Amino acid sequence: MAAPFDGETVVVTHHAPHPRALAAGAPLPWCYASDLTALIEEFQPAEWVFGHTHRPVVFEVGRTKLRNVSVGYPGEAQ
Repeated sequence: MAAPFDGETVVVTHHAPHPRALAAGAPLPWCYASDLTALIEEFQPAEWVFGHTHRPVVFEVGRTKLRNVSVGYPGEAQ
């Protein structure tokens, strides 16, 4: 992300990059989400998509849109 180039940056990770990806009071939050706020604020990628939490959520940190793209567990209603 530190190397400049023409165009937008989209980051894709499995682990959630921010605690706001979790439901309030979620057990063991460090197992599901990191707090990469400083990194996100420094580089401001256009979007950061992640999975792991199986919780639909979209929010912003600065100008960066963070979005969970998990599709859920097998057998769950979509």
